[in-house]
Amino acid sequence: MAAEGQVPDLTKTIDFERSAVFHLGPTGAKGWIYVADNFMTTDARQILVTEVEAGSVSEGVLEVGDVILGIGDKLFTSDARMALGWAIDEAESAENKGILKLIRWRPVKDATPRKGTRAMVALKLRVMGSYSDVAPWKCPKTKLILKDALKVIVESKDMGRLGATALALLATGEKEHLALVREYLHNQKWASPELKISVEIGGKQSWSSGFHNLLLTEYFLASGDEYVLPAIREYAIKTAMGQSGGGTWGHGFAWTSQNGGKLHGGLP
Repeated sequence: MAAEGQVPDLTKTIDFERSAVFHLGPTGAKGWIYVADNFMTTDARQILVTEVEAGSVSEGVLEVGDVILGIGDKLFTSDARMALGWAIDEAESAENKGILKLIRWRPVKDATPRKGTRAMVALKLRVMGSYSDVAPWKCPKTKLILKDALKVIVESKDMGRLGATALALLATGEKEHLALVREYLHNQKWASPELKISVEIGGKQSWSSGFHNLLLTEYFLASGDEYVLPAIREYAIKTAMGQSGGGTWGHGFAWTSQNGGKLHGGLP
């Protein structure tokens, strides 16, 4: 078992609590990567595969329990998460034909102590091209990524947490996307003309007020739809009323119930 605060060697033990699971980009796999107390993966030199999506490029090459030790024929010598990201970008270029080579360590089932075999394997990624020097501007790869992302959003109609994904649809300027955002907002209680926000007590109101009103105001500028004006006004006024005496906000407002019934008191 790895000591607390110590970077574990995943070829020797995985007998510890693991929560920092990351999507490994277009590989179709997820992996646990060591995260320090500062929430950074700087010290990670290995990636433990925790999930492989059926039908992805990793299926048949990676398995749950495998450990990715490096790129090409070199072990990771820097942040494994960052190194994998850079390697994916390089592999997606036309020059490299989508080939991502990894050093895979596979454990021997039920072996005690833990042992395994090492092999170089290759994933065939989709060729996406390379980023331009001024990306995301004038960049074919960026345009392709955006096109794919918009397709997923349109098909799923998933506007994300706090509706943030809808901003991507608005940014395209396309009428069909504007119609989707309109449909979405007209079905949200937090965007309705009857919206009322309390400054007495609540939760993480600053987050929802910030994201929601940003979306509503951008939507109004793009559409002229007056349906959202009452909600915009409610968010703007109540956010101003929820400001602390120091001119700041926390996760929530400076609730009057915690400040003797007065506005602009201290933050909780």
